[in-house]
Amino acid sequence: HPTGENPPSGIAVQYWLKSPAKTVTIDFLDAKGMLIHRYSTSSALQPAEAASGRGRFGGGRVARPENKSGVNTFTGWDMRYPDAHSFAGMVLWAAGTTGPMAPPGTYTVRLAVDGKPVGTQSFKLLPDPRLTGVTPADYDAQFALLMKIRDKFSATNDAVKTIRYVFYQLDQRAKDLPAAQKSAFDAAVTPMRDSLQSVADSLYQSQSHAGEDPLNYPIRLNNRIGALMGVVSSAWGRPTKQSYEVYDLLSGLIDIQMGRMKAAMAGVSGVNAVLKQAGMPAIDVAAKDIPGSGNT
Repeated sequence: HPTGENPPSGIAVQYWLKSPAKTVTIDFLDAKGMLIHRYSTSSALQPAEAASGRGRFGGGRVARPENKSGVNTFTGWDMRYPDAHSFAGMVLWAAGTTGPMAPPGTYTVRLAVDGKPVGTQSFKLLPDPRLTGVTPADYDAQFALLMKIRDKFSATNDAVKTIRYVFYQLDQRAKDLPAAQKSAFDAAVTPMRDSLQSVADSLYQSQSHAGEDPLNYPIRLNNRIGALMGVVSSAWGRPTKQSYEVYDLLSGLIDIQMGRMKAAMAGVSGVNAVLKQAGMPAIDVAAKDIPGSGNT
């Protein structure tokens, strides 16, 4: 029979509303005034955040500010930056997409009600007082590398997502393609598809469908750089020389695959020319979820 409660895990923002509002928006900004997270009663997360799952409570519920009259308390921001992008069915080993923790420093919370700014309040995130040997420069260096890793991780996952979405569209078009264009369509699609599949297999282990599968199938580049994000964020302090070296190595390997993907995607123009002749929609090269696939 516990008698106490755990403190909230996020920054506590309290505000008073004279009457119920349609929309309450709470923004968290860094010291330069750049937006970190936005939460709203109407749309609690920005698109990139919603895709990654950041800001969600148990059961997939999204953190939303209350818009009822009286005193309200919002604790939805867990002091982390947005997660790395993900895609449906992604399996990782010893890695995750969780965004970097905000380093110690000054931040601002901004409140708007029904689209009208109400006010701002600055606050500080303080370092752990037990970590006497970590300097502000160390925190900044760690955060800078984590953001670079996160962004490269996101770009890698977006590339896989884009390839899968292009493949989905190709399969859909092939089903309804008139016989007169089938030969030209296959000629344009086959070399492009082979190249893109090679890129996708280099970026992500497509044989992994469950948590234990990486024991049988080696992880690819997205998992490797995702694991590096976990290593660098495992303890407060300046990243090691090896961490920078591993980032440079993995980033270079990923860039090679990105270049191959860009070259292969040039073939989409030829495919679209065939589709135009058939009076069919063009292929859209975008990092979109395949309809009905859901998202992790």
